[in-house]
Amino acid sequence: MRPREVAARTRYSVQTLANHRCMGIGIPFTKLPSGRVMYRRDDVEAYLNGRLVEAA
Repeated sequence: MRPREVAARTRYSVQTLANHRCMGIGIPFTKLPSGRVMYRRDDVEAYLNGRLVEAA
């Protein structure tokens, strides 16, 4: 997934995703030789599922 797609899915801005990459936090990503940043769909879903909080 491209950063714009991840931003729409997570409701983070594209800039927030870039900041997270720079700080080494957030969703795992891959930087291709072309410089393009990509996220695996499974990683995005796992990140979102891990952030769910269930009511007690």
